Amino acid sequence: MGDSMDYCPYNILSLTKECTEGDIKKAYKKAALKWHPDKNPSRKEEAQKMFLKIQEASTLLLDVDAKAAYDNMILAKENKIKNLNQRRKEESDVRKKFREDLEARENEFNKTIEEKNKEAEERLKKELNKLKSKSWKIKIDLDELINKELDKEKEYLRKMEIKYKPQLKVRWKYNNFDYTEDILYDIFKKHGTVLGVVCSGNNTAIVEFSNLKEAIIAEDETGIEMNPLKVSWVNLRPEHLDYVKDVSSEDQERSNVLNFKNIENISPKNFLKLEDEVMADLLGDNWKKEYDVIDELIN
Repeated sequence: MGDSMDYCPYNILSLTKECTEGDIKKAYKKAALKWHPDKNPSRKEEAQKMFLKIQEASTLLLDVDAKAAYDNMILAKENKIKNLNQRRKEESDVRKKFREDLEARENEFNKTIEEKNKEAEERLKKELNKLKSKSWKIKIDLDELINKELDKEKEYLRKMEIKYKPQLKVRWKYNNFDYTEDILYDIFKKHGTVLGVVCSGNNTAIVEFSNLKEAIIAEDETGIEMNPLKVSWVNLRPEHLDYVKDVSSEDQERSNVLNFKNIENISPKNFLKLEDEVMADLLGDNWKKEYDVIDELIN
C-alpha cells in the first residue's frame, strides 16, 4: 500500500513516526470528523478525497507490519539521499574542477551563440529597413511616373478631341425593321459611354461618344443582321487612333492598367510583366539583383 501512495500518511494525520496506536486512533477520529463529506457540503468532492486518504493512512499505520514496511521504505529513501549528498561532498577536487571548467566552457559557448544570433538579427533589421526605405521611394517614383503618363495622355486626347469629334453617322435601309434612338443606344453602349443618340430622319442617326477611342472602336458596329448598319464619321476620322482596334490583348491590358480601368481583368502573367517593365524604367534592367541580399539573409 505504501509504494502506491502519493502522500505521506503521517502528514495526513499530523503524526510522527514515533506515534502509538492510541495516537493514531485519536488522530484518525479528529481528522475524520473534520473532513467528513456531510460536514463539508460546499467542498464535497475535496472532502471525499481527503476522507479516503485519512482512512487509508489510518489503516496502514494501525497495521504493525505495514507501518514497519512503510517506515523502512522511508528510511531507505532518506539513506539513499543522505549517501548521495555524502558522495557529492566527498567528490575529489579534480573532478569538481573538471565539472566547473566544463560548465564554464558551455556557458561561454552559449554566450557566443547568442551574440552571433543577435548580430545576425541586427543585420537583418538594417537590411529590411533599407529595403523598406527603397521600396517607399520606388512607390513614390512609380506613382509620379504613372501620373505623368496619365497627364500626357489626357493632354493629347484633349488636343485631339478639339480637332476631332467623337460622333458617328449611322445609316440603314428602310424595311420592315426600323431603328429607334433607344435601340441604337442599346447597340452602341457596349463600346463605351454614349452621350446621346439623335435620329435625323431618312433612316439616319448621330451617335456621340464620350471620347474618340470609344468612337473608333464602335465604327465597325453592324447592328442587327436583318437590317445592317453603315457607320461613318460626322467630321474627320482620327487615323492616329487606328492602333486602338489593332492593339494586342497584352498591350491592351497594359493600357488599362495605366488608365486605372479594368485592372481586375488583367492576367497575373501580364501584370508581372508590366511590373517588370515599369520597375526597369525606374531602376534599370538589373533592378532585381539589388534585392539578392534579402534573399540570402532570409534563406
